[in-house]
Amino acid sequence: MKCGENITKHDLLCYIKDLKMVFDSVRMVDPYGLQVLGDDLKASNPNNACYKVWSRNLRCSNCISLKAHIDFRRKIKYEFEGDNAFFVVAMPFRLVDENNRIVVVEMMNDVSEEMQVRTVGREIVAKTMNEIDHKLYMDSLTRTFNRRYFDDHMFIYQTKRALSRKIGFIVWDVRKFKEINDTYGHAGGDKVLRKVAEIMLLNTRDDEAVIRIGGDEFLIIVQGCSEEDLRRMIERIREKIENMNMPEMPGHCFKINVGYSYTDGFDMSCEMIQDMMRTADKQMYKDKVESYRDDLEEAVV
Repeated sequence: MKCGENITKHDLLCYIKDLKMVFDSVRMVDPYGLQVLGDDLKASNPNNACYKVWSRNLRCSNCISLKAHIDFRRKIKYEFEGDNAFFVVAMPFRLVDENNRIVVVEMMNDVSEEMQVRTVGREIVAKTMNEIDHKLYMDSLTRTFNRRYFDDHMFIYQTKRALSRKIGFIVWDVRKFKEINDTYGHAGGDKVLRKVAEIMLLNTRDDEAVIRIGGDEFLIIVQGCSEEDLRRMIERIREKIENMNMPEMPGHCFKINVGYSYTDGFDMSCEMIQDMMRTADKQMYKDKVESYRDDLEEAVV
């Protein structure tokens, strides 16, 4: 049977029964709620999150069930628990008789003997992979995440707890940033970007992603919030940026343009992510046009 197929609940349970003859462990997972599912498609144990099998307290940063759900195709990985190594396969299925609900089937085999994994070797591999991720997804100037982090949807994959349906995108840019570069040089512009990023990082939680999209444009992705929470965050960060002190630029008045989008029904799809980004961008552009109009009126007066 191919992964990603439309299937009935009965046929899927029969398929899982066959898989258990081949794999050491087979289970159904809800990657949204991080729960292992029973044959009734309900959480088999409300306190038994899927990552517990790896002796973890939070979602795996390489959660292939979530990736399989989003891409709707098979994913594989190697996972380590103590001195043991496991080969893991995740396959998504759409249940046609359960309102097209998508569940992910995880299959695991113990391959410790084949790999001859030792604790030191495992730690070296894990450390190396973390360093690669850090370099791949970090912006070297501002120490925020970079555009690749957003394009690869890592803000979804690296969510440590159950992914919230409530999510907001806030897009920012520094008003008249070109004038800052022209007046104080690119070194001055870089200092402004680092300071703006620092304020954003200090005013967001660990599970809220601050991303430098490019140039002077930033994106903050907020999960588990209300639209009012989003507005409060915007005003809090806007005030701190507009009041920031830059001794190298005495008397300079910093302003930002901002736009946002919000949903309480986030479905992790590429289409929704792109639509939310477009909406936030349009709002930010509208704010930029209005601020430019205000500047012209002040100049005339």
